[in-house]
Amino acid sequence: MCLIEVLVWGGISWKGPTNLVVLDGSCRVDAVEYCKILRDGYVEWERENFGGKSLLVQDNAPCHKANITKEFLKREEIETEDWPAESPDLNPVELVWGEMKRYLKTTWKPTNVPHLVEGINEFWTNVLTADKCQNYIRHVHTQMRRVIEVDGKPVKD
Repeated sequence: MCLIEVLVWGGISWKGPTNLVVLDGSCRVDAVEYCKILRDGYVEWERENFGGKSLLVQDNAPCHKANITKEFLKREEIETEDWPAESPDLNPVELVWGEMKRYLKTTWKPTNVPHLVEGINEFWTNVLTADKCQNYIRHVHTQMRRVIEVDGKPVKD
């Protein structure tokens, strides 16, 4: 069986999902590429929805911490909040990726890259509602309590 894959960048907010950026599966996301992703998928969307008053939460991936990225974020006046790396149990967007993968596997069943991209866009546009995004964000509070209860160890749903 041949693996069909693409890279996807997207985020969630209380108002719903951000714009989605889909890249070729062979693309390497360095700081320059990440700044393009933010420019295409986040900056305008954020200004339209939050007027420059939101917080971009990102983990400590090298492309997030690079000087070129920091300069871009400063120039665009985007405030950021660091999120623990390697902590998918505390990252609400990881729940989105999990649901998207299940949707694609059980409902969409893509057979090639264009069909996969179509399914991803269908999920992002019509399945991932503001209510779902809010539930994912609320879930972080529950997960944080659980992580504290087990002295910082990972937790599963």
